[in-house]
Amino acid sequence: GSWVLESATLSPALLEAVHQLQVASGETVSLTSPVDLGLEVLYVAGPDVGIRLVVKVGGRMPLWRTAIGTAYLTTVPDSTIRSMYRRTEARGTPPAVSLRSVLAAVRRARECHGKAYAEGAAVPDVAALSAPLPEGFAPRQLIVSIGGPVHRMRARRAAIELELDAWLARVASLAPQATSVPECVRLAMPTRARGGRRA
Repeated sequence: GSWVLESATLSPALLEAVHQLQVASGETVSLTSPVDLGLEVLYVAGPDVGIRLVVKVGGRMPLWRTAIGTAYLTTVPDSTIRSMYRRTEARGTPPAVSLRSVLAAVRRARECHGKAYAEGAAVPDVAALSAPLPEGFAPRQLIVSIGGPVHRMRARRAAIELELDAWLARVASLAPQATSVPECVRLAMPTRARGGRRA
């Protein structure tokens, strides 16, 4: 599959960063990228003990209603989202969510620097917090996702969001193409990391 080639080309520094995020969050962390009208799992780092989300490399994740899907959609224009939605409908499997709701969720995620949160969308009783990475790490856009049991993610959501924000700022400095940081990620970075001046 395409994930074999792409996962093999991910930088060691990025993979080490994924493991650091897993330790900091205590939950399963995955990297996915868009393929057709879904997302493909390229890499997974999970805790060794306790209740955890099991995600398999090479697996497919839904695009619509999921945190991973919404985070990805923040990186493309609304016109592209509408086209993708129509293509899904044309396949005879209309999304279980209206286009209007999709666009509203994407707008909210863009206001949160590309971060999206969902409960029970991809896997029952599992919640996920996802965000797009800067471009340049792989041929396709990468999405990072932190997932775990709903009750645990809900209780620690604020702390996990802070961990993810700090991680995204650090990872931005590792991007091979520093000029191609998605706007939603750039806005989440500290002012000095964006090249601006401190107030």
